[in-house]
Amino acid sequence: MANYFDFKKLIYPQGYVNKLDDSILDGYFLVNGSKNVFINDEGRIAKRKGFTIYGEADPSGTGIDKSYSWKTNSNEILVRTIYDKLQAYYQGSWKDILTGIKSKTKFRFTTWWNKTEIRDILITCNGEPDFYTWIGGMTEVASVTSNSITKKYALQTAFTFTASDRTITTGGGDFLALGFKAGDYISVRGSASNDGRYKVGSVETGKITLVTQDIIIDETSPATTIVGVLGRETWREERFFQQSGKKLLINGTEYTYTAGWDTPTLTISSNPVGSVNADDFVSQVVETEAIVTRGDVPAEFPIDIVETHLNQIIIASETHRLVFMAKQEDYLDFSYNVTVRKVAEGATASLDANVKAVTADHENIYVSCGQNDIYRLWLEPYEQASSQGEILRVKKLKTATGQGAVSHEGFITIKNGLLFVSNEPAIDFLGNVELVQGVQTKPISDDIKRLLYSLDRTDVSGLYFQNYAIFLFPHSYTMLFYDFTRQIWQPPQTISASSMDIHENQLIIHSNTHNESYVFLEGHSDDGAPISAEIYTNADNMGRTRNLVYDELYIEIIVNSEVENLELLTILGYNGADGERVFSVSYDEKNKNAIQQVITAGNIGGVPFGNAPVGSLGGDQNNLAETENLRMIRKIYTLNKGETYLTQLGLREDRANSYFELLCWGVNLREPEANLGDIKVI
Repeated sequence: MANYFDFKKLIYPQGYVNKLDDSILDGYFLVNGSKNVFINDEGRIAKRKGFTIYGEADPSGTGIDKSYSWKTNSNEILVRTIYDKLQAYYQGSWKDILTGIKSKTKFRFTTWWNKTEIRDILITCNGEPDFYTWIGGMTEVASVTSNSITKKYALQTAFTFTASDRTITTGGGDFLALGFKAGDYISVRGSASNDGRYKVGSVETGKITLVTQDIIIDETSPATTIVGVLGRETWREERFFQQSGKKLLINGTEYTYTAGWDTPTLTISSNPVGSVNADDFVSQVVETEAIVTRGDVPAEFPIDIVETHLNQIIIASETHRLVFMAKQEDYLDFSYNVTVRKVAEGATASLDANVKAVTADHENIYVSCGQNDIYRLWLEPYEQASSQGEILRVKKLKTATGQGAVSHEGFITIKNGLLFVSNEPAIDFLGNVELVQGVQTKPISDDIKRLLYSLDRTDVSGLYFQNYAIFLFPHSYTMLFYDFTRQIWQPPQTISASSMDIHENQLIIHSNTHNESYVFLEGHSDDGAPISAEIYTNADNMGRTRNLVYDELYIEIIVNSEVENLELLTILGYNGADGERVFSVSYDEKNKNAIQQVITAGNIGGVPFGNAPVGSLGGDQNNLAETENLRMIRKIYTLNKGETYLTQLGLREDRANSYFELLCWGVNLREPEANLGDIKVI
């Protein structure tokens, strides 16, 4: 048996590459065939985490078309579209807020600040000439009368505040039925002595007990006092319209309200009794709005793309070569002064090919057209004699063939610029495209060039999360992660998803086959299905131009109790021409042929920030949720001595709920006996 130090151990892989021939790479890399693993922050190769259902399970349907995580000025709202529905995530389930849309194309979303409502609103398009707009109002019914609807999560009545036991009591309402719970932060308004914010310790039918840190003053408040869950005290806080569009949608029926917007009770113009009940879901009606003042916008212009820049809405169509900008104070007015365009008015840009994508970055707007073109648009002050205004400037960048963007969603805003997926194909910084002097840098996708060429790039989308650029290729069932910190690509992840979002600091993916959404990188199965993980190293010959031999294989790996028959491979010769050997690695309480060390929680550095170690997407045994039944296995496998010019290592595992982290592995590569293994021709 070889000495432990005789092994050429592979530690700290340098990333995933899929460009050069595997046999000429210099170093330790993961190569083609590797999938569903991450090189984590500790330098280990870990099986990726899975995904768990987000909302209700619904294996029926045709899948999710598009989604959007809306960071409003007061909360976060996640929306998604199915064939004929626009849905919003609310209290653990998906709610229909618009039906019967029968989308012609994917929805696109943006936001616009409404200074009258003092709220941002969601603006969306789907290839029709009109916008859909929504302010995001959602809540639940507490009670109804013939002319009113009262919402949950708030109560308006007289309250007794008792300082000695920190209680708020009322004889006129049920806090439990209204949705109050321990841990909530509540707001009190209308009280002479106790207006403020507090944290709930416990809840009873007519009483709230505050946590010990909170102090209140003895008082019996007036009957107009409101106690509500913070951010949900009134219809106003729940993001319902004050000025226009005063309509609620409940059980498919619209109700118009006339008063009570800043209280828990709305006055309704029609009788809801018998049709509306306690706990029913309520949403603000999604409005359909047509362009009022068209400016240069043609009649029946199909709006495929919508974007916002400095609170001015920009629209475009994938079948037109024009881009239009609306007035800053009115997203339905695209007019402008023809003689001298004034600041914040509408504008028009005419380009040389059909528009494919629009994105904004700092003071610039970028528009990609056709296969090749990218334009930079910006607003420039204008002054001549007594005329003052603002000009929309357009510059066509010096691009090469195929450097246009693949899709509108393929642009990513990152810390120092924009990334996008081009038709070359490549994933590159937009700044590299603009650079026309000096030496241009290579696209960041250069190391995975072969993989990128093999993927169907239709409908590709991207986003930035935890210092990773993430790209989803829905028609190739592939997700790619680029690590900016280490400047490496991770192996591809096989995912059946149509879109993705960052929502409340979670990576949410949406199925392209079922009407379901999931939290990605959570748990150890794909909603109960096994994760097929594979690892392959580049072929190595230790820099020698002759055959080498080995007869022992070493592995150091952490596994949990669900790992059964993990396959460890040695691959001999170029592309396995000399065969392969397969060994089994498994969790075994009584395994006497391996050194097994129990992994326990509480190691130094083992307490993560939040639910997962900072920046670690691929799992980490120091994460306390993953330490149950883990074993460190160190084992040497013996095989028949064989000569080979190249050798690779491989590992395969596809069991649900299993987890492993590969620390290092290697073989006892060495020179063969004299006069053997020589490849010279005499």
